[in-house]
Amino acid sequence: MPAFTLPPRLVETALRPVYRTILNDRMPLAGQRRLLDFASVVQPVVRGVRRDAMDLGGRPAERFTAVPPAGGGTAPADTAAVLYLHGGGFVTGSPRTHRPLTARLARDTGAAVYSLDYRLAPEHPYPAAVDDAEAAFADLARQYGDDTASIAVAGDSAGGGIAAALTRRLLDRGDRPAALVLIAPAVDPGADPAMMTEDAVLRRGWIRFACDAYRGAAPAGDPGFAPLHADTRGFPPTYVQVGAREMLHDHAARYVRSLRENGVDVTFDVSPVLWHVAQLQSGLVRQAAESVDAIAAFLRDRLPV
Repeated sequence: MPAFTLPPRLVETALRPVYRTILNDRMPLAGQRRLLDFASVVQPVVRGVRRDAMDLGGRPAERFTAVPPAGGGTAPADTAAVLYLHGGGFVTGSPRTHRPLTARLARDTGAAVYSLDYRLAPEHPYPAAVDDAEAAFADLARQYGDDTASIAVAGDSAGGGIAAALTRRLLDRGDRPAALVLIAPAVDPGADPAMMTEDAVLRRGWIRFACDAYRGAAPAGDPGFAPLHADTRGFPPTYVQVGAREMLHDHAARYVRSLRENGVDVTFDVSPVLWHVAQLQSGLVRQAAESVDAIAAFLRDRLPV
């Protein structure tokens, strides 16, 4: 739990103009990406975690591992991994922007967390990001003795949609991750944003721009592009978190319904106070920290850590 916490409504109100300035379809993407990376430095640093740059499946990645406390103790055994896919509307975001979340998951699960720098649209539209995630998972599987039961997949927002699409691909080829974690997943990026309610982070104009850039030539209902339209049979235990007031709540709820109808062990956690991917502010807001704690507990129960 953060040593110092702020009221969630205060933090949400402060973040609203920041996100509306950066995630703006009128701003060049290069500027959006730089500003998001710059804004990430104001987040509290997660202590007790080592970060290493590496290559994973042909793409840059960051590996986070817990380190023993000063004065004694042993580091966790490297027996399990989490492949994390960051959000950012398919066009922004990076491992750097998500360090407050990925580092915390490594510290609190004892698993190695791998944050992938997958290719972004519009330079690389669908299916580039899913292809990169698939290559990264295959690389991890080789590193962990071809034991996919020791690897979980996780992602938020756009990364959650990529994680869901990746899981379907893996199942189709005979691989089954140990677990799947989705934070406010973008599972229907082909949907009309005009029918969605804006929130503190996401605006309709930017969502339309970002999702169109990612879509490329794919049909709006392509199940790899929009996992809400994909078969969810055979999915591993899945944990979905979303805020009750955020734009992607209804899509997340429909996806959970599909999982349940197909007999998947799924937990659906809806927060009445948190905004879109508020888990990134877990170092500032108690409720966000509790949300990440719940994810870590879910993963510990399903990984050999």
